[in-house]
Amino acid sequence: MMNIPSSIKPFLYGHILFILFALSSCAVTEKTPEIQNQESTHSTNAINEPILPEKFPAPKDYDKAYSYRTNSPNQTIVSFINNSQNDSLRLQNTELYIQSLVSLIDSTKDVFEKVKMVYDAVALLLEYDTEGRASQNIGPQDWDNILISRKSVCEGYANLFKQICDLLKIPCEKVHGYARGVYKTSLDEKTSPNHAWNIVKIQDYWYIVDCTWGSGALNQNGVQHIYNTDWLFVKSNHFIYTHFPADSNHQLTQQKISLEEFKKTPRLDPAFFEKYSLDSPFFSVNNIDSAYTISLKKNLNANARIIFYDYESGSEIKEHSISKQNPEKLSTTFHAPAPGLYLGVILYNVKDSLYNGCGYFLLNAHKASSTIYPTPMRSSAQNVEIISPLVVLEPDSTYTFTVKVSNKKYVLLFCNGKKNRLKRIETGVFSKQVTIPKNAEDIYMSVSNEEYGSYEAIARFKIKRK
Repeated sequence: MMNIPSSIKPFLYGHILFILFALSSCAVTEKTPEIQNQESTHSTNAINEPILPEKFPAPKDYDKAYSYRTNSPNQTIVSFINNSQNDSLRLQNTELYIQSLVSLIDSTKDVFEKVKMVYDAVALLLEYDTEGRASQNIGPQDWDNILISRKSVCEGYANLFKQICDLLKIPCEKVHGYARGVYKTSLDEKTSPNHAWNIVKIQDYWYIVDCTWGSGALNQNGVQHIYNTDWLFVKSNHFIYTHFPADSNHQLTQQKISLEEFKKTPRLDPAFFEKYSLDSPFFSVNNIDSAYTISLKKNLNANARIIFYDYESGSEIKEHSISKQNPEKLSTTFHAPAPGLYLGVILYNVKDSLYNGCGYFLLNAHKASSTIYPTPMRSSAQNVEIISPLVVLEPDSTYTFTVKVSNKKYVLLFCNGKKNRLKRIETGVFSKQVTIPKNAEDIYMSVSNEEYGSYEAIARFKIKRK
């Protein structure tokens, strides 16, 4: 498995962030071809829409295919798997079991639905063999062996998917290549083949399917058998941000990207492209001086976040980043507290306080920044921007406090019970010079629409402790 620093594991497994299980060291039992490092003029972070290649033409329009990505399994398949008589047959005669399953699927006329039913069956029948992977004791990955044990690594998932498709006479190929883990472990990403998935032909076009990643996920309890359709019929120009096939024809694009170009791209899951689009280029590893700004266009009006972690310790870096967002755009600026490596995680809001991760990149900072942002507080204030001061406050020092807030008329600075009213210098902008007392403990900035009404805090400033 991937060498994950222990201090980052709580973040990866925590209930706030739910990340699809990226099997970075999936065992491949067959001899796999070397990954081609072909030349290409393809620009990083501008992966084009698929152009029909000669060998495996990919669709230009994915609307129909994406309508089957419901995150709900076919209930006919669920009933078949849960039937006790069928389960006994699975253990006694895998050939008859698979024939019964194929007959059930073949009664459906819609080929897209047939393939989804195959995907559902494989993802629900099999569970990733984490124990075998950890002990390096992985059993045979033939479709009939894994069907009995219901334990498999990626090779077995791909074998079973292909076997069912073959019996249904649906053209299908098994693909070997490199797949990224939850995040990369070093500046030099190792890209030897470690994964297997499938491509399947429907109505003259080829589609990508990864049943392994559709079957498992990471959460606070480790690997969980949790079904999803994020990796069913994935657009080829999205899939290339996580998977690099050994045979370049399996990219399903005419304009191929090279291995070196792939290594420069950030890890972006299919969910990223449903929620965001790239507003400015960013890369797998971004070399920066001390500060970095990333901007994303939001495809949906939903809350979004970008958070940063110290790569070595796994600690979240707070008070060193600031975000601005509106219904159309998210922009986040990060200031490195010290030279070193930092992990950036792009998240989208699912519901309430639950966020899913969908994008990962590294920042390699060469210098430290003195900028420290005050801690934001939840409030009804809109379009808040603390302009100054952006440093740790020292007692007995004077600072100019300036803030932008679009929907409030009054701003107060509370320090040791004393109120300092900021003056409005222009519409929505307030400012005042304030000297920090020697015995200062907490400094809060608060806002209201009534001069003598109740105020709500919008930010807390950090004070240097002696």
